[in-house]
Amino acid sequence: MRDVNARPDGVPGGTGTAPAAPQPAVDLSRPARPLAGSGWNDCGFPPEADAEQINQALVTLVVVVDENGRPKSASAVKDPGYGFGARAERCALRKSFEPSLDRFGKPKVGSTAPFTVRFTR
Repeated sequence: MRDVNARPDGVPGGTGTAPAAPQPAVDLSRPARPLAGSGWNDCGFPPEADAEQINQALVTLVVVVDENGRPKSASAVKDPGYGFGARAERCALRKSFEPSLDRFGKPKVGSTAPFTVRFTR
């Protein structure tokens, strides 16, 4: 077997003289996210859903979270109506979150990825 990269002026068993390239920095960034294990069963049902006898719904939310994990705002990006979106937004403002991290792993203000809140009774 022969090495096609070998050169006639090289040193047998040599490893070259150039310094190794630096390792790329590890990117530690991530979006904010709800705390693991934090339930959403305490949000309650909106009165509009009670009037229509609706027993389940899904709401997709995006929450802006500060660097300490406190929600600053919440927006329902998928709202089934009957007051569920507004109820989920208000409920999110009472929850705790893991903050977004910058590429160095330092907490910063940022948004969650869209996530689903399930209402059932």
